Amino acid sequence: MDADAPDLSGEIAHEGTRFSPQWGILLGVLLAYGEMILRLLSGKDLVDSVWPHAVRSLEWTLRLRESPTLTLSLFLLVGAAAFGLRTRVKSTSERAVWLALPYAALGLLLGLISLHFLLDVFYLRGAFLMLPTLMGWGLACLLIALGGPPTLRKSGETRPSATRAFHVLGVFFAAWLVMPGVPALAGFAPTPPAAPTMGYGSVPGPYTLEQYRSPYALPDEVIEVQGPLEDDVEFSVYVTLPHLPEELPISHLPLAVLLHGFGYP
Repeated sequence: MDADAPDLSGEIAHEGTRFSPQWGILLGVLLAYGEMILRLLSGKDLVDSVWPHAVRSLEWTLRLRESPTLTLSLFLLVGAAAFGLRTRVKSTSERAVWLALPYAALGLLLGLISLHFLLDVFYLRGAFLMLPTLMGWGLACLLIALGGPPTLRKSGETRPSATRAFHVLGVFFAAWLVMPGVPALAGFAPTPPAAPTMGYGSVPGPYTLEQYRSPYALPDEVIEVQGPLEDDVEFSVYVTLPHLPEELPISHLPLAVLLHGFGYP
């Protein structure tokens, strides 16, 4: 072999490697839906399968809303990690095996965002704000870390590419997720009113209570539908009345009716 000939072994090995880190996106999406899929396969219905994720979403939303410091810290942490990832990506091959990890994180985020939208349609109705904001920020940071600034063409290209177009749309979608949460992060979003210091809703309430319980038998038609589910529960009607002081000029009270959701967790 000619000693002056260039060594092409690295290029040949690189061309022979057909692994694409982008497959990590599919793995991340499957991971996001994994718990729900496993619960469905175990015999749970759709509501029970998605319920743990809904509860965690509520807990995280409340935690982020109650602690702007935690939310801002997570924003800064994700941004710093994305900056470090971008620095590493620019100095490595596009087919480096380790890139499957950030692509899997991208797929996980996309899966969680899609789950959030499904929950929002059927349950949340726009009630959760900070969690999609944080996920949108993470999505924007990952997209920019992996693909660079949002442009329709790479340096040296003369026409826009479909890949870059999807990248730009993804960044704008992430920004759309982030924007509604910015006022909440700054403390300007509307919040529920504080509990009254006296009267209904205050803690402790100014009235003592008296509760009556009356068990009732379920009709045969309901028992047939019920089957073995909750057959050990004795269903009752509860009536709770406040003890009103006679000196208060109260002649009417609001009525609240609470219904038991049969078969729900």
